[in-house]
Amino acid sequence: MSAGRSLSLHRVSLIALVLLALTLVSRDALTQALCSAAVHLASESQASATRSQSDSCGQTASPNPNSGSEQEEKVRRLLAEQYEQRLGASDEAIRSALGLRGKVADFVGYNARQNRWLIAESKGGNIGDAFDQLANTTRGLLSKYPRAHLELRIYVKADHYNFLQNGGNFGGYYMNPQGYLGAFDDLRKWEYATVEGIKILLQVAP
Repeated sequence: MSAGRSLSLHRVSLIALVLLALTLVSRDALTQALCSAAVHLASESQASATRSQSDSCGQTASPNPNSGSEQEEKVRRLLAEQYEQRLGASDEAIRSALGLRGKVADFVGYNARQNRWLIAESKGGNIGDAFDQLANTTRGLLSKYPRAHLELRIYVKADHYNFLQNGGNFGGYYMNPQGYLGAFDDLRKWEYATVEGIKILLQVAP
């Protein structure tokens, strides 16, 4: 074999090796790129699913038009048209005026013409908490005004009210046909939920 031909074969072999190396490097780079893209897409899909679930549960950071605070304010504005808020227009003010600890009702108002106090709580589906807040506030008000005539109300969203109206319950609390809160005993006998002997009326929040 001549030296020239040997050199040519050597060059061809070298070029082949270089092309093979480039092919392997390109394949590895492509594989790495594809893996990175797959990981990115999976991450985006998971984040999107989390956002969708969060939206469906009403737990996003963006304001919810049906949020509890907005419903509470609407209830306060509605009732303030008929009742004077002598003890204040916020939970903190009511708690301080009655010298109470713990949670209190959203609204305490007095109607001088009727000589009647109204204690109301705006709530979602946690009726048990609403009952406790009404009870705490009622006892505080009666300790300050022992002869006060009281009315107790819980305001809920329309869909929650309809759910109760159709026989549903929240935490074992039901609503009777007259709109009052109560529960059934072991014998399925109706019992009103009362605070100091006062029945609790359920209403649809504005």
